[in-house]
Amino acid sequence: MYDGEHGWKLRPFLNRDDVEPFTEDEAKAEAAKADLEGPLLDYAAKGTQVALEATEPVDGHPAYKLKVTMKNGDVQHIWIDTQSFSM
Repeated sequence: MYDGEHGWKLRPFLNRDDVEPFTEDEAKAEAAKADLEGPLLDYAAKGTQVALEATEPVDGHPAYKLKVTMKNGDVQHIWIDTQSFSM
């Protein structure tokens, strides 16, 4: 279970009957999954920063390379086609 801030797990397959809190890494992973809209939609309200790093070819087509820095400091890169604006 994950409530948006904290997570808990139950692992009966390991013969553990107690509810255990998520580790920091598990909570981060669940937080990333919780964003069904993706990192770019309403990014400023989420505390995400987006920067254009370069334009480079992807599969023979020019694409914008975006650096996306999440509120928690995690960074990912996203490439957007310069013609269709699709990922």
